[in-house]
Amino acid sequence: MADHGNVPTILAAWLANKTPENLAAWISAPGAAAWGAYRAETMVGFALLTQATLALCYVVPDALYQGVGRALLASAEAHARQAGLAALGLESTRTAEAFYRRNGYEPAGALQSWAGLQAQPMRKVL
Repeated sequence: MADHGNVPTILAAWLANKTPENLAAWISAPGAAAWGAYRAETMVGFALLTQATLALCYVVPDALYQGVGRALLASAEAHARQAGLAALGLESTRTAEAFYRRNGYEPAGALQSWAGLQAQPMRKVL
């Protein structure tokens, strides 16, 4: 991935909070909603909405450019609209920024840096 360049320390920092325990806590938090995309029994994508923030939206490399991410994003946006939200925010990796721009998100703040990674805050009016 272009964001971490397969640098072990950067990759480890990025993955550190993505544990089964944290994922379970994130999914069960008040105001959270989650979606999975599957091929047969294999998960190929996942999205997590927390309040007015798209906290996670990931697709495995083999499923990129096949509509999986767009479908996950559309599900999260539809849920947000039904919940009465006027906008969604997110922090995009540099790799995913073009995807979010294609789907109507715009930069909403200065580029952030954390543990060797960069994130662009973005927002979309629903």
